[in-house]
Amino acid sequence: ASHDDYWSKDFIEKMVMILDADKECSLAFSDYKISNLQGEGEILISVSSSNSMSPYIRYLSRIIEMQPVLIFGMFRRNLIEIQDLKLFDFFEVNFGILMAIQGKIRISNESLMEWGIDGERKSYSITGKRMNYIPFYLTQVRLICKNFTIFKSTIAILLLTSIMVNRWLKRTISPEKFNLSFKK
Repeated sequence: ASHDDYWSKDFIEKMVMILDADKECSLAFSDYKISNLQGEGEILISVSSSNSMSPYIRYLSRIIEMQPVLIFGMFRRNLIEIQDLKLFDFFEVNFGILMAIQGKIRISNESLMEWGIDGERKSYSITGKRMNYIPFYLTQVRLICKNFTIFKSTIAILLLTSIMVNRWLKRTISPEKFNLSFKK
C-alpha cells in the first residue's frame, strides 16, 4: 500500500482473530473508506465475504464483486506462491480470486483501512496507456479450467466474459467515470 493509506491501530489484531477463528479462512480484510487528503469527503466501501463451502461459489462471488483491495488484507502465506503474483492490470483482483479458491474470505464489518486520495485519482493501466483486460481474462480462464468441471467452467467463463465485456464497454464509452474525484 501507499504512504497515504492508513490502517486502524488494531487492524492486525482483528485480522488475526478472524483467521484464528476459522481455519478454513484464507484471507481476512475489512470494510474501508476512500478519503480526500485535501479536506472533506469520504466514500465508505462495504466489502462482501466469500464464506461458501464451495470454491466454485466463492470464485463466482469474487468475479461478481471485483475487489482490488483484498491484496491489503491478512492472508495465509502457505496458500499463495510467488509465481501467482504476476504484474498485469487487475492483478490485485486476481490475488483475491486465488485466495477465494483456496479458502473462505472473511470481512470485518467495520472500516479498518483508509485509502487516501489527494483530491482526485485518475484510473490508469499499470502496463500501458489503456487498460488491458486480456492477461487477466486469460489467467481467469486457465484458473477456471484447472479448478472446475467442464459444466461449471462453461458457466464461469460465460459470466466472466460478460462482466469483462461490460467493463471494457463502460471504460471505452465513459472512461472518466472510472476516475475518483472529491473536487466539485
